[in-house]
Amino acid sequence: MRENHACWEIRPLSNPNISKEEFYRHLVGWAILAPSTHNAQPWRFLLRPVKDSIEMRLDQNYVLPISDPTGRQSFISLGAAYENLKMAANCYGLDCSTAYLSEGINIQLAGNPQLPPLTDDLLLAMKNRMTNRGKFDFSRKIGLKFLRQIKDAAFIFGTDLNLIEDTPTRFAIAELQYLADRYVIARTDFRKELAEYLLPNDSILGRGMPGNTFGLNDDAAKKIHELLKADGLFDPNLAAGFAITNRDAIKSSPLIAVLSAPEDSPIWWIKIGQALERIAILCELEGLSLAINAALIEVGIFNKMLKMRLGAKKRPMAMMRIGYATKSAPHSPRINAVGVMELNDAS
Repeated sequence: MRENHACWEIRPLSNPNISKEEFYRHLVGWAILAPSTHNAQPWRFLLRPVKDSIEMRLDQNYVLPISDPTGRQSFISLGAAYENLKMAANCYGLDCSTAYLSEGINIQLAGNPQLPPLTDDLLLAMKNRMTNRGKFDFSRKIGLKFLRQIKDAAFIFGTDLNLIEDTPTRFAIAELQYLADRYVIARTDFRKELAEYLLPNDSILGRGMPGNTFGLNDDAAKKIHELLKADGLFDPNLAAGFAITNRDAIKSSPLIAVLSAPEDSPIWWIKIGQALERIAILCELEGLSLAINAALIEVGIFNKMLKMRLGAKKRPMAMMRIGYATKSAPHSPRINAVGVMELNDAS
């Protein structure tokens, strides 16, 4: 395993002779397994063991100025990482209380960690979870029990969850996604930003998306990485293929889920991220795969069209497709926990 994938080797703790600082570092190790926009991992963790707290903030160096100009997707990523951290803390018997900050979250931890953990089902689901951008098996339907579970998960955070299973609405959303993808890929600045994160398969970087996470072989991943960096018109066949792939993937999915919130603000973006990650973990526990489609959410005109098509009262903030994957997918790389945290125990 390459060093940039080593974080996926994390294991539940069993040794009770561990300092609070070491335990907090361990919690961060679970947090960073969360998904993030372009796998940019726009987070920093400030550990304060003496104060029983961990502060999470956006790392502005990795907020994407073109595809995420408001920081919405980055805050959603932060919320997903927080949900992982909170679930991990709960597995070890700790309670978490949250204070929302202008650029993040302060987490107060209460209790003494129980080692080994009280349960490791959620920990293993966090470890095994991955984004699967391939097609799903439309013939395999999703049970009502799971649909109720993810509805409840969204409700916990005050968010709305639209579940789309009917063919006319799915196909309409697929076409909107196609148009949104064609719009963004036509922009040179978007393509160049994407090129920084859509990487060759042999990349040793800790951030970004190797081509194999899109089902690309080594040659195709390198070729597309180079073409995205180029000035001028993008190859129209590749542009169409990019959009068609996402459109067809949505059509192949038995379930489309859209999370909405009452306010387009950082607090609600974080809550959307928490709900999204909770749903992703429930998918993993059920043997389901999940993929996130961001362009339809981020391009304002298409977001409004999605909202109208759903008859939603609140703003759509995250859209995902859920189903049984026809092929497995690899994990994305990560910056390890030590690389995204610092210790500060000043009183």
